[in-house]
Amino acid sequence: SYGKTGATGMPSSTQENEKQRAVEVAAISGELNIIKRTAVGSNYIFESDSLQAASHNTTSFTIHSGASGTNDIYIGSDIYFTSGDASGLGGTITDYVGSSKVVTVGTALATAPSNGSSFVIAPKVTITGDGQAANARANGSNSAQVSDIVTVAAGNGYTNAVITITANSSHGSGATAEGIIEPKG
Repeated sequence: SYGKTGATGMPSSTQENEKQRAVEVAAISGELNIIKRTAVGSNYIFESDSLQAASHNTTSFTIHSGASGTNDIYIGSDIYFTSGDASGLGGTITDYVGSSKVVTVGTALATAPSNGSSFVIAPKVTITGDGQAANARANGSNSAQVSDIVTVAAGNGYTNAVITITANSSHGSGATAEGIIEPKG
């Protein structure tokens, strides 16, 4: 138990050590729970809205009517669903048709998104290293900069990790991030 000691009411050093050890034991070796953005970059494109009422499948989705009319502008960026049937899923955009607002991803989602599902299009965050299964997404600001990186899956087994932030070559550059690897538990 975490009791009070002495006149200060502070826990004893033994109690502090026991609590710290419990945290360390609970940590999975090599998780990438925190990704710290180290530079915001500039000129990135971010879209955040809801899917139009249309026929969506696991690889193609009709985004909002106010999206760009420029073909292929979102290629290389990621789309991530924040609500609806595909909430928590996403992929890298491989095609975009500006006239129809249809986005296509290279790898099928496990579930097709539903009409009205909320989504975010942002620069792609790539994690390379000696671990496995880590995934993250970028959040942005109206000033076309990366505001932070959100860990979607911490993965495991990492002793080193390199974070790369990319988008369509026609826009966005200079954002950087650093992965914080959990200590061995």
